[in-house]
Amino acid sequence: MMDYSILIPVKNEPQKMVQDLINELRKVLKKESCEIIVIDQEQPTIKLEKCKVLQQKSKGLGKAVLEGVEEAQGKYIITMDADHSHRPLDVYVLIQLSKLGHEIILGSKQLGKSNDGFMRKMLSDVSSKSTLKILNLKGMTDPLTGLSCIKKKVYDELKLKPWGFKIITEILRKTRNEYTPVEQPIIFEKRKGGKSKMNVSEFLRTGFFILKLKFSK
Repeated sequence: MMDYSILIPVKNEPQKMVQDLINELRKVLKKESCEIIVIDQEQPTIKLEKCKVLQQKSKGLGKAVLEGVEEAQGKYIITMDADHSHRPLDVYVLIQLSKLGHEIILGSKQLGKSNDGFMRKMLSDVSSKSTLKILNLKGMTDPLTGLSCIKKKVYDELKLKPWGFKIITEILRKTRNEYTPVEQPIIFEKRKGGKSKMNVSEFLRTGFFILKLKFSK
């Protein structure tokens, strides 16, 4: 059994860019027991080396993660973006924290730094602060992060119904009385390709999802 399964959902990202990310991950994590699973929503499925590629059957980033979890052999599930906004070096740091026994480790650009554009940073900041207040997630800064290292047993214990790309937020909401998440400062880079998922329309959709999650069981 692997120690870590790195899940990378892909949609519209150039194949070379994704392969470059995989190559960098393999270099940085060469001493770690890990597998890389790419979940691709496009057809035909992209061809990549040094990883396993799944053709996504459902729609949405959150459901892509769940499809990856079903195939994962790792004790920990790592999620990250395919567009190079999440650095492999930060993935390495999250892995080291997991070795201390933490069940939920999150990368926080709010504690660290975001090199994103002004509009995306503003929308992200407002969304994060609103989510913390609405869902009463205390002691946290970045509940909408896409970079996480979470024990697979946490996924297995929950009945997740992800909407869009907020599966980590749903996990935090449903485990707030069971686990204490640990946040690690990260550097959030500008995306190198593909289409941004954070815009005004997605900001409003996220708000609707957070309200729905607040009143769900």
